[in-house]
Amino acid sequence: DEVRVYNATTGQVLHRFRRPAIGPRSVAFSPDGKSLAVGYCDGRVELLGTAKWQVEAKLDRQIGGVHAMAFSPDSKWLATANGPTFDEAGDSAVRVWDLATRNLLMTREQPKCMVRGVVFSPDGKGLAAAWGGGGSSGGVSLWDCADWKKREICPGSGCYGVAFSPDGKTLAAGMGGVTLLDAATGEERLCIPKAGGNSLAFSPDGKTVATGAHDQMVRLWDIASGQERRVLKGHLDWVWWVAFSPDG
Repeated sequence: DEVRVYNATTGQVLHRFRRPAIGPRSVAFSPDGKSLAVGYCDGRVELLGTAKWQVEAKLDRQIGGVHAMAFSPDSKWLATANGPTFDEAGDSAVRVWDLATRNLLMTREQPKCMVRGVVFSPDGKGLAAAWGGGGSSGGVSLWDCADWKKREICPGSGCYGVAFSPDGKTLAAGMGGVTLLDAATGEERLCIPKAGGNSLAFSPDGKTVATGAHDQMVRLWDIASGQERRVLKGHLDWVWWVAFSPDG
């Protein structure tokens, strides 16, 4: 029920704020460092200015909790992923918002499915989403941000996370293991079946993928060979999100 902002060097809490009635579910910093987006269980999104940690804007409330968010590289757009949780019924949706006007640029709904992640490509020209449902509703969606035309990759395969490589040429998808896809064609480059993949992140040099999974472990994988580099232990529950620092 609380969001905390830490100094990454000292571990000191810089700011904290509570929303006990609605419950924070996802957070995202803008690339320019000026805003923090907070998504809530009841479908609300607040944008806080990092200078004073005050709420500067709110987006229209949507149906379903906000499971994930992503800013575009220029910090002008925000993609949100709304939908039910594991034990809820309902449809999911990916939306893209223009933060200057707070208007919707795109909405894509997926029936009877849970959307697990959204991410913009490093050049801001593409958007990917992971759909966690099985059957015809699971898989990866890729949009061209110029006209919002969509491609489906691996339909029918539940996907639990997506991440672009720093050069934007490779897309990692968590589908049981980790599958590395050509971002332009959707062709499979490499599959690491034992990697898990509730959450995924590329290292800044693009040579390593970190995965977090339900076994409480974080693993680092060499993307050239698919070999496990290191296992990080210490979590006491599922690992839902992983991220590298900008300097790696």
